[in-house]
Amino acid sequence: MPRPVTLIAALLTALTAFAAAGCAADGKSTSARRTVEVSKFEVDKPGLLDPAFAPDRLRGVDVCATLQAVDLGRFGTPAPALTPDGFGTCSNFMKDHNGKPFNVTLYFDEGVSDPGANRIGGLPGTVYDNGSGSCFASAAYTGADTKNFDDPRGLEIQLSSEQADACSPAVQILADAVDVVRTKPPVSPRASGGLG
Repeated sequence: MPRPVTLIAALLTALTAFAAAGCAADGKSTSARRTVEVSKFEVDKPGLLDPAFAPDRLRGVDVCATLQAVDLGRFGTPAPALTPDGFGTCSNFMKDHNGKPFNVTLYFDEGVSDPGANRIGGLPGTVYDNGSGSCFASAAYTGADTKNFDDPRGLEIQLSSEQADACSPAVQILADAVDVVRTKPPVSPRASGGLG
């Protein structure tokens, strides 16, 4: 009578052979490829790149409430008070998870140099790491008026941090801010009209 170990070994060998035979194909097969079309933006021509950022919609948007709507808590502890600077800039001087400074500033209607290398929140964007703990991430919502030497305009996040990589969180925060403005922009109580 064969030993149980020998039967188990023979059974495993047979199953392995069947499994390997099932994985082998008789010949080459080609499957259809699918691609997702990326929007083409005319960043060198004046004009709106996304209707969600039309001037009449942006006029009433509260910049600080937009920054507050972004989940900054995933990066550390946001400061309880936001610091506005005019109508188009707001900062949160917060701490990261290690208690180190993590300062975020959101700019509306900022000049965007050389957008197009990246897509941030679906818009043409640019990321600039200045090498000293600050990163600037920008997403253009209007094209340039090259006749008047104007750059494309857009949203920008400036992030100052002691982290080795300040640009990854800057891009994430900017993408979230773009999404807030595009989907449910907070209206400033000072605004009369806009976003209706």
